[in-house]
Amino acid sequence: MQVTACFSQMGGLRGLLPLLEGAPDFAVRWYGREPVLGYLRARGHAAQPLDELRFAAGAGGVLVTDTINLSRTQEGALCNVAWRAAAEAGVPSVAFVDCWWGYLERFVLPGESLAGTPLPDAIAVVDEIARADMAALAFPEERLHVLGSPWLASLAEARAGAGANPGAAHAQQGIVPGELVLSFVSQPLARVLNDRLSWGFTERDVVPALVRACELLPRQVRDRLRLIFLAHPEEDETGLAALVRERTPSFRTEVRKEPDPLAVVRACDAVTGMFSILLVEAALCGLPVVSIQPGLKREDMLVTNRTGATLAVRDERLLSGVLGRLLCDEDFRAERRTCQAAFPVVTGAAGLWRCLLRDLASGRAQ
Repeated sequence: MQVTACFSQMGGLRGLLPLLEGAPDFAVRWYGREPVLGYLRARGHAAQPLDELRFAAGAGGVLVTDTINLSRTQEGALCNVAWRAAAEAGVPSVAFVDCWWGYLERFVLPGESLAGTPLPDAIAVVDEIARADMAALAFPEERLHVLGSPWLASLAEARAGAGANPGAAHAQQGIVPGELVLSFVSQPLARVLNDRLSWGFTERDVVPALVRACELLPRQVRDRLRLIFLAHPEEDETGLAALVRERTPSFRTEVRKEPDPLAVVRACDAVTGMFSILLVEAALCGLPVVSIQPGLKREDMLVTNRTGATLAVRDERLLSGVLGRLLCDEDFRAERRTCQAAFPVVTGAAGLWRCLLRDLASGRAQ
C-alpha cells in the first residue's frame, strides 16, 4: 500500500515509526520539516521537505500526517495544506493527534472556526481521554478513531515483559557507578507558548527553580547527584546551558541534545520536566516521574498528571522534598511506579492503525 507520511515534529514521528518502518507491505513516501527531515534522512529514508509535497491525479494510497499548532511556526500550516491537497487529488487522509492538548489549534487557523475548517477524513487519537476531549469541542465524532500510539504501546509492552533497569544503561551514557542521576526534559515554552502571564511559568522559571531545589538536598545526596538537562529538538541548547549556569550549581550538571533522548532517560534514576510527552514515555518505562509546574494557571497539558499516574509539583517550596524522596526513598519510588503503571495505554495500536489505513485506501472507512 502506498503511504505518504508527513511529519511536522518529532513527537508524532516517534509515535508512528514502529508502524511505518515495520510494515514491509507499505511503500512510504516520507516528508517532514526540520528536525524531522534530518532525522529521517539519518535513518536512511529519502525524505523530502514538507513544502515539496505534491499529489498526482489518481495517486491512490493514503496520506498520514501528525498534527501541530498551526500558528506555531511559519511551516505549521503545511499540515492543513497537505490535507487539502490530498482531498483535491482524491487521496484519503488521517491526522494523528499524538498527545492530549491544543486540539483546536492543531486544525483551526487563527481567526477561523472549526465548523468552517476542512478536516482530514480521519483523526486518530491516542486514547479515549483524547477522543472525549475532542468530541466535547465539537469535532465530528464519526471522524475520531481511538487507535493509540504504536510507540507508547511498545513501551508499555516492553515494561510488562521485562521491567525497567536504569542501571544497565549507565555505562552507555557515561554515568559513574554510585551517581544519582536526575534528568530534566526541557521544552522551549517561552518561545512556543510566548504567554508566561497566562500559563504562570516557562522553562526560564522552572530551570532555576529546579537548580535551587537541588541545592537544598542533603550534602550526601548533592555529592552523588548528576542533573542532565535534555534540550528539546527545537530548542537552542546553548541558551539552555546559559540558563543553567546562571545559578552556578554546586553539583554536576550537563546539557545534552540527543537524537534519542529516551535512551538517556532510561539511564536515569528519576525524571522531571514540565509538559513533555517524554514524561509519559518515562513513566511507561517504569521510571519515577515528577512534573514541575510552579504557579500553573491553566489546564494541565500532561495527561498522566490529570489521571493521577504522575505527580505534579506546583509549589516550589515543596520541590526539594519531593526530589529527595524521588531519588532516595525506595518506598516512595515504588509507590510512584505503581501509580504510573495504572495509566491505560491502547494495546495493539499498530494493528488498529493498519486496519484503518487499509479501510481508508479501499474506501471502506466510515
